[in-house]
Amino acid sequence: MRDHSYAGLTINVVNGQVIFLGPHDASFSLDGRLPSNIDCKTLQGKIVSEQGASHLDSIDFPSCSNGLVLNIHISSGHQKDLQLDIISSTINYVPEDRWDDGCLGLASARSCTFQSEQCVQPSATRIFQTIPVTRDCWEKESGYFCNAKNLSTETCAPLRNLGCEQINSICQERTDGGCSRYLRNYRCPIKQCKDTGIICNGQSYCLDGDCVKHQKQPDADFQKAVSTLSGSLDAAKQFDQHYIFAGKAHSCRNFMLGAAYCCADDGWLVNTHLLNCNKDEKELGHAKENGLAHYIGRYEEGCVGDVCLKKIKSYCTYPTKLVRIIQEQGAEKQLHHDVGDAKDPVCSGLTVDELQKIDFSKIDFKEFYDDIAKNQSIEDQTKLNQRIQEKMKHFIDEGKSHED
Repeated sequence: MRDHSYAGLTINVVNGQVIFLGPHDASFSLDGRLPSNIDCKTLQGKIVSEQGASHLDSIDFPSCSNGLVLNIHISSGHQKDLQLDIISSTINYVPEDRWDDGCLGLASARSCTFQSEQCVQPSATRIFQTIPVTRDCWEKESGYFCNAKNLSTETCAPLRNLGCEQINSICQERTDGGCSRYLRNYRCPIKQCKDTGIICNGQSYCLDGDCVKHQKQPDADFQKAVSTLSGSLDAAKQFDQHYIFAGKAHSCRNFMLGAAYCCADDGWLVNTHLLNCNKDEKELGHAKENGLAHYIGRYEEGCVGDVCLKKIKSYCTYPTKLVRIIQEQGAEKQLHHDVGDAKDPVCSGLTVDELQKIDFSKIDFKEFYDDIAKNQSIEDQTKLNQRIQEKMKHFIDEGKSHED
């Protein structure tokens, strides 16, 4: 620019159109143009050199917001030569994603069979950090048929019919709802009765002391009796507190991106993907492996539109498996205790009065009974019931005295 003490210029650097030039006798020349297909989002400008006595008051480089124009104002002189570099960078984004498959447990369970799959969130384009991503399907729903209960009955019934006695039960597969497949071991008799007796006057006499076949008669009440007695012992330990059988709230995270799957039901001692999970999630994982966790629900965070980067599951964990069973089937189902929701789970205990209102005869203690069935000597039923009644009366009376 020449021939004036001050001057202003606004020019489109793509087509060279002058939008403003002042004063009226000012002049300029522009060497070079920007290509019409340039990506204006990444433009950067800088002054390479400047000559002339005039003072450069201001300069605005081309951008998307100003319509690719160059604004210059000079003063205190008659001439100014500027050499500018305007650079456009190209950034290529390669989107990577993975499915957060909530059906992995069912898909790997031998007792479950895949039935159907459908897309519940079909093709759409969504924006992630200003980048459009198009997928044919954003969420799928899969159906499985699981027949763990019938499978267990079919494979174990022949052993029970032979008089075999179950000695332990090990959970092989777990889901959010609990154990879906058990491995049960039985101990079977190998000695059979033989005819080595004589009959005299209608009475049978044994010659070698082993001619009478003894068959174990299962006690239908033993499971309930032992479970109730164990429950009373657990409750008695907590009578110095206001509530009995209180639990602890836990949560875990599953991420859409990355390898962390911190809501796994097992594998916490061997799976390296679980190393990045926090202390609370690891504690919850061990509780789930030991049957101490009760699932409350899930919610999502980090959502952009219909896609959420993080899914959070909430649980209540309890000190023993028996306490968890009483909370689920007694407090929640019979007394309708409020367990809150996924974002705010309520894992409170029971008062003495609430404990007395639970009908223990309606609680299925089979899962707990399976754990204690191994190598147990069965006490006389009458004595066992008497011990249970005395123990229950003792801790209830003691609990009332604490409340007073």
